[in-house]
Amino acid sequence: MVNHTTPGHELPLEDQIAYILETGQVSRTDYFQLMTRFLAIAKTPLTQRQLINQIFDQVQTGQITFAANYGE
Repeated sequence: MVNHTTPGHELPLEDQIAYILETGQVSRTDYFQLMTRFLAIAKTPLTQRQLINQIFDQVQTGQITFAANYGE
């Protein structure tokens, strides 16, 4: 999977999460972006934190895996 977020042209969070859930894979770059956004809790609305947490939960349970492409 190729990183689908490029500097200056990021997908809206909901689209990014939908793509991750659809493919069952997350790039390390996207995971880092989600983690950064999640840790900025004061600025992230509750509904977006819940979506991000869904990704983290599914990574932990193996439902979503890291993309094998390390050259993102």
